[in-house]
Amino acid sequence: MEAMFSCGRVAFAIITILCCFTSPAIACPLSERNLLLDFKAAVVDEYNTLTSWHGFNCCSWRGVSCNLRTGHVSRLDLSGYNLEGNISSSLFQLARLENLDLSGNLFKVNISVNKEWGEDVGSLSNLQQLSMSDCGLGGPIRNSLLNLTSLLHLDLSENYLSAHIPAWFENVTGRLVSLDLSGNYNLGGDLSFIGQRKSSLSLTSIDFSGTGMKGRIPSAIWNISCLEHLRLSDTRIEGEIPASIGNLLSLQSLDLSATRIEGEIPSAIGNALSLESISLSDTRIEGKIPSAIGNVSSLKSLYLYNTYIEGEIPLSIANLSKLVELDLSYNKLTGVIPPSLDSLSSLVSLDLYANKLNGTIPSTISNLVNLRSLSLGSNMLSGLISLSVFDNLTSLDSLYLSYNQLTVNIDSTWIPQFKLSSLGLGSCNLDRIPSFLVTQYDLTGLDLSANSIQTNIPSWIWNLPSLYSLNLSCNQLTGSLPSRLTLPMYFDSLDLHNNSLEGSLHLPLAGAYLLDLSMNQFNGSIPSHIGAYLENARFLSLSRNNLSGAIPDSICTPYLQVLDLSKNTLSSVIPPHLTRNCSSLSVLDLAENHLEGKLPAEWGNITKIHTLKLNGNHLRGVIPSSISEGRSLQVLDLGNNDLEGTLPHWIGKISQLHVLVLRSNHFHGSIPRLVIGLPNLQILDLSGNHLSGAIPSNLTNLLAMVNASQNNSNHLEEYSSTGATYTNQIRISWKGWDVEFVKVLFILKCIDLSNNSLSGSIPFKMGSLQGLIALNLSRNHLSGRIPKTLGHMDQLESLDLSLNRLNGNIPLELEFLSYLEFLNLSYNMLDGKVPHGGQFLTFGESSYLGNSKLSGIPFTNISVCNNSSGYGNCTSIERIGEAKNSDGEMIGWAVGLGLSYGLGFFVVIGVLTLNKRVRKRAFDLYDVVLLAIDGCIRGSSLRHGLIRCTWFAGYWAVVVDDNSTLGYWHGFNCCTWSGVSCNVHTGHVSQVDLSGYNLKGNISSSIFQLEQLEHLDLSYNLFNGNFSLPHYGKLKSFTFLDLSSAGYVDEFSVSEFFVNLESLSNLVSLEYLSLDGVSISASKEWGEADRGLSNLQQLSMSTCGLEGPIPNSLLNLTSLLHLNLADNYVSPQIPAWFVNVTAHLLSLNLSMNIDLGGDLSFIRQQKSWSLPSIDLLQTAVEGKIPSDIGNMSSLESLALSYTNIQGEIPHSITNLSKLAYLDLFHSKLTGIIPPSLGSLSSLYYVDLGYNLLNTSFPSTVSDLVNLRTLYLDSINLGGSISLFLFDKLTRLELLDLSYNHLTVNADSAWIPRFEKLNFLGLGSCSLDRIPSFLVSQYDLEHLELPLNNIRTIPSWIWKLPSLTYLNLSCNQLTGSLPSRLISRADLYLDLNNNSLEGALPVPVAGVKMMDLTMNQFSGSIPTNIGEHLQHTEFLSLSKNNLSGAIPDSICTSDLQFLDLSNNMLSSMIPPHLNRNCSLLRVLDLARPGRSNQFQGTIPPQVIGLPNLQILYLSDKHLSGPIPSNLTNLLAMVDASQDDPEYLEEDTSEIFTVKKVYTYNTAIPWKGGDAEFGKVLFILKYIDLSNNNLSGSIPLKMGHLKGLIALNLSRNHLTGKIPNTLGRMEQLESLDLSLNRLNGNIPLELQLLSYLEFLNLSYNMLDGKVPHGGQFLTFGESSYIGNPKLTGIPFTNTTVGKNSSGIDNCTSIDTGSETENSEAEMKWWVVGLGLSYGLAFSTVIGILTFNNRVRKRVFNVYDAMILAFDLYIRGNR
Repeated sequence: MEAMFSCGRVAFAIITILCCFTSPAIACPLSERNLLLDFKAAVVDEYNTLTSWHGFNCCSWRGVSCNLRTGHVSRLDLSGYNLEGNISSSLFQLARLENLDLSGNLFKVNISVNKEWGEDVGSLSNLQQLSMSDCGLGGPIRNSLLNLTSLLHLDLSENYLSAHIPAWFENVTGRLVSLDLSGNYNLGGDLSFIGQRKSSLSLTSIDFSGTGMKGRIPSAIWNISCLEHLRLSDTRIEGEIPASIGNLLSLQSLDLSATRIEGEIPSAIGNALSLESISLSDTRIEGKIPSAIGNVSSLKSLYLYNTYIEGEIPLSIANLSKLVELDLSYNKLTGVIPPSLDSLSSLVSLDLYANKLNGTIPSTISNLVNLRSLSLGSNMLSGLISLSVFDNLTSLDSLYLSYNQLTVNIDSTWIPQFKLSSLGLGSCNLDRIPSFLVTQYDLTGLDLSANSIQTNIPSWIWNLPSLYSLNLSCNQLTGSLPSRLTLPMYFDSLDLHNNSLEGSLHLPLAGAYLLDLSMNQFNGSIPSHIGAYLENARFLSLSRNNLSGAIPDSICTPYLQVLDLSKNTLSSVIPPHLTRNCSSLSVLDLAENHLEGKLPAEWGNITKIHTLKLNGNHLRGVIPSSISEGRSLQVLDLGNNDLEGTLPHWIGKISQLHVLVLRSNHFHGSIPRLVIGLPNLQILDLSGNHLSGAIPSNLTNLLAMVNASQNNSNHLEEYSSTGATYTNQIRISWKGWDVEFVKVLFILKCIDLSNNSLSGSIPFKMGSLQGLIALNLSRNHLSGRIPKTLGHMDQLESLDLSLNRLNGNIPLELEFLSYLEFLNLSYNMLDGKVPHGGQFLTFGESSYLGNSKLSGIPFTNISVCNNSSGYGNCTSIERIGEAKNSDGEMIGWAVGLGLSYGLGFFVVIGVLTLNKRVRKRAFDLYDVVLLAIDGCIRGSSLRHGLIRCTWFAGYWAVVVDDNSTLGYWHGFNCCTWSGVSCNVHTGHVSQVDLSGYNLKGNISSSIFQLEQLEHLDLSYNLFNGNFSLPHYGKLKSFTFLDLSSAGYVDEFSVSEFFVNLESLSNLVSLEYLSLDGVSISASKEWGEADRGLSNLQQLSMSTCGLEGPIPNSLLNLTSLLHLNLADNYVSPQIPAWFVNVTAHLLSLNLSMNIDLGGDLSFIRQQKSWSLPSIDLLQTAVEGKIPSDIGNMSSLESLALSYTNIQGEIPHSITNLSKLAYLDLFHSKLTGIIPPSLGSLSSLYYVDLGYNLLNTSFPSTVSDLVNLRTLYLDSINLGGSISLFLFDKLTRLELLDLSYNHLTVNADSAWIPRFEKLNFLGLGSCSLDRIPSFLVSQYDLEHLELPLNNIRTIPSWIWKLPSLTYLNLSCNQLTGSLPSRLISRADLYLDLNNNSLEGALPVPVAGVKMMDLTMNQFSGSIPTNIGEHLQHTEFLSLSKNNLSGAIPDSICTSDLQFLDLSNNMLSSMIPPHLNRNCSLLRVLDLARPGRSNQFQGTIPPQVIGLPNLQILYLSDKHLSGPIPSNLTNLLAMVDASQDDPEYLEEDTSEIFTVKKVYTYNTAIPWKGGDAEFGKVLFILKYIDLSNNNLSGSIPLKMGHLKGLIALNLSRNHLTGKIPNTLGRMEQLESLDLSLNRLNGNIPLELQLLSYLEFLNLSYNMLDGKVPHGGQFLTFGESSYIGNPKLTGIPFTNTTVGKNSSGIDNCTSIDTGSETENSEAEMKWWVVGLGLSYGLAFSTVIGILTFNNRVRKRVFNVYDAMILAFDLYIRGNR
């Protein structure tokens, strides 16, 4: 029976099979076939992937699968078909479809436009698997997914989904098996929806990597027993990994990298035995690697790089026999490398870089026969190792052992079995170049820098065929170079600097880009045919050698950008055509040679030169005018030569000039006014010449010196080229010493006019230079008083006015100069008492010598809390009384009087004898005066014309008319003269209008004896001196006086011109008075002089330096109609009586008085209701806008921007029918925009931006038909609007609706009627495309569309002819950019945070800013990119996929911001980057993590980037000593004075070092880690930790007095801790742990009163721990690992200080010290309480009683809040 049953089953099977083969094929239904054909017709099939879609049976078509029983289409797989076009809705009518895969196509146009992309998909109720990855989907997840009740697998990855995951999504995940939403960077929310339904526990794969998910991982996830893949990388997920991970027995891959996961790796991870891949890199994971990790025997890859893992590598890791990749780099691992790692036979890559591993390299590593990449650099590995240990590693391609403590031994006969492409053996104690390299034909990069190689360079090294980069710098190479160097054509960099090479100069035949042979001992002449070897060279430095002879003409080649021949002994003349062939030259430095002769008359191709230095030679003659063509010049140093002649006025036209040094020459004449008009000038040194005349008064034009902000971009140019850096060195007089600055920071601003023959007074406007640090006017003939405005120069550190003829008192205002360290007022004629406050307490007798009438001069033996060592006890200061004049002094005075009279007489006679022009004018005036006197004596009745001309002759005689504008002032009838008008009835002169005549000199009072004068306009001239009019009382008809800008040069320049207001008080008939831009004598009493001007109708005194309150004397001006007091220092508030002034005004302008407070209460008074114009911009006015403003029916203009106005906009404002200008920007307004605003038909300008309004968009705006400008940005507008709303605004030129909550709709067919739209801002307006109407906006200059959902850039955007600003950042742009972008001068291009890909484009020309951050660009950076970035200030390419080396041309003259971080760039940190980048403010090449991989030492040429605030080079492979030229880091040098002798002794050996500046990163801070989103100027930080640096800590480190944190831990530093560190006054954190420092802890460190964190552990320190200062606050953890230290405190330390700030040594609780008594503890507690109370009361007192300080503190606080707000907005 059983056999029969078996036979029956076999028969049935055979019959079934036969039926299958013999029955007809199942065909799909005709309706479904037609649906598929409709889909095919709608798409673009460029690659013919759907060619099989024809015929009757669609089941046989490619990508189509059908149900075998029913024939219905059940599966459609079109993944990767590259289809384009539209998706027909017919596709979603395939009702029986179970599997749909459309991933990897280009349906971007259709799907991105269709916001309801999920609606059609929702109709597929039988769908089990949906994959729409990389389809350009945007917007939120659609709830139509709820209809997919059969769905098991959902993949929507790599799209542009946004918003938060909705709550209903848990109903979708409840039935899913796999879920992939990765790569949707704008998709937010948390993971709480997982686990809400029990059915969701069936998930096997969860992938949210690359999204905006945040919060903790729900505990339910760790209980999904069937989970195989959990990927949450690159999110904001936080929390810890729980022990329950051990429950995931099916888990194969775990990726939590780049998240905020923290805590330790639980041991239970060893229970997840199915794991094949673990990635926890770039997280906050800490603790040790659990030994249980060795249980996961299936593990193939383990990534734990860049975490806080510490401890030893567990031995159990050797059990992972399947491991292929192991990366533990950038951690804190200690101990040895386990020898048992050799059991990892499958290992291909081993990276232990940047840890603290010690011991030797185990020989067993040679058993890893499959190893290709081995990186053990930047650890503490030691011992002797032979490279032959790696002989078994035949696949080895990359070997990196640099920056350990290794001594690498290489047998000269050894030939390895591997072929390397890169080798790093920097700082490996090599004494010769390894000979095995002769066989490494694939070697491309070789770094053997910072070794002890003392031999000649072997000849075979020049024959390596693939080598493109060779760095043998900082060795001890000797011998000479071969006479013929043959390098590959693509050779990039040859760096041999800082060696001992000698002999004649030989260069490679095939030109490298970089040739740095500086700091060697080459001698002889430069070859005359050198140009033949420099065809491709960009950088050539031969400085600091012994070269002699002439400079060959051929040395300048077309591509050469830097030519540095300085500090040799070159002689002869400068070749007359040197720069003719240098079309790219940016730097020419021939300084400190023996060049002679005249400067070349012609300087070809000078237009691109930024730095021209010819100082320290023997050049003579005049400066040729051809240098004026150097419009890009930033540094011009011709000092210390024998040049002569007058200073050329054309220097003032080189507007980019930052440094002008002409010191120690033979120049004569006056200082041209145009030179004092250079807006970017930081250093002006004209000392040691024969200059005469007055100091030009247009000092406010020196804008770089006016600006005291350290955020100023005006700083010195620096040039970088491939692999090397050129840094400017400037020698100036500094605080009484001659100092050479190797880097010139933007904060270094100084003027030196000393040792000349300048005369006159010190200009009043000198005090406007608030950024000036040093001022030297000594050794001149200056007279008058010291201006009290010098007390406004907040940053001044050095002031030298000695050896002049200054008189009067020393202004008390100088006490406010809190940074002043050097003062010399000696040998003047000062009198009165020496001030006793502020820094004056620190100056001794030598500062005042030679001023016999000064009293209160301190003795020399003054002691001011300082001694020679830099610290000491505070002692009293002694003063001497006033000295009486002796008889000898009286005799001396009489003799001096006689000599002065004789000298004056002979000067007058001499001038009249030798100067024909002056003699003629004087005699003409004398004749006219005699004629007038003769007429009066004879009683004759002279004609009016004669009398008139008499006074004009007197006027003409004293002014200087260089332009001959008064050339027609001759003849008898002056009524015909230019600028003169007479009364037609009487013939008297009634009007004199000399405005803009450029007249110079003084104004003679004779012109004011014209008794019938009515109108006088002397504005916009170049007058000097004081202006006082004693004869005004005779001018009975005088109604008009305009003296505004009396020293006008150009539109930015105002002269020094003093007006005595008291002399105006008698002008009772005066109606118009304008004194704009002149200096008012006694400005604090400026309101007292206008009491008699009762008929005055217009008073304008803007920019006059007025101070104090608004004077009530304005009440006397009962006829006043127009009042302008803008841009002064008026304070503290608008007085209550001011309403009586506004009662009759037609315009009121009090703008830009930043300390002027009060409110708008004067508007409530009926007296003010007729006022048409109110301007209170940028004042401190506060309170609400009174509703009474609606009664001001005449109001036409209201400006209240940048004030503290708050509350709602009153609805009554709509009553102002005449209002045309409304500016309420950046106030604190709340509420809504009154809808009735549309009734104000006269409005043409409206700015309500940046307020706290909360409203929908008022549609009535469309009624403002005269509107031209509308700013409604950042005011919380909501709702949806159409741009068609603005169609009636035909005059609209500017529209900004950005950063609200609007949804803006722009119909594609709409063509606006704007006549001239030039600005459009629609940022964050939910746009899904660039509005098409813009194609016709030819006047559009500024287009801002960030934070939208735009996916494509139309080609026409690059053709808009006027576009200069384009911001499409934070969109969803895809595709590539044109290879050559828009060509437009001053273009700002921002495309950051998109998905653009392909090769990196380069602009054609003129880009000012280019931000391509956070895209997917790949490939290398174009080598010629610098040619297109000549004017670029901002360049960011971070967070892309760029690879290769950084091109030498990338750093250009104007560049201020360069960010290349988070790419895959390689090679060394290029020291050339700072050569041409002196304007560079931010340089970011590497963030923590696996990004750019740089090698090498700290290049000694890079220290000193001008704006450097943070030097963060930790966790790299850096080795060698810390460069000693730290004083060049001027941004880190505090106001405290450096030791001049110490600076002087080392100036000949100052180097520069490049630093990596991280502007947005987490950095170690006071023992922990802190993330700084923005770097304040006060944050100054150096971190060189976790490297292999050796040598001692430079003594000059102590000069960095502005430094707040210093971390040199985990290096190999030796020697003693410098006692100079005690001078670092601002230091808060000091970490020197884990080094080899020895000796005592310096007592000077007790002076660091701000020190909060100290770590000296694990060194070899000895002696006793100091007991004073902040040392009382540090416990034993600060000193662990120093067994020879004594007096180490326990945790409970006591602290005590005396009033002087020097610590009283109290006992510290240690094992060897006595215990503190209870009494001491009580006094400590009492002292702490009193100190706290005193400090609190002092702060509150100052803020309460000092209005100026309070305003400044609150303004700084507001600025910080604003900066933070803008940062948050910018990162959205």
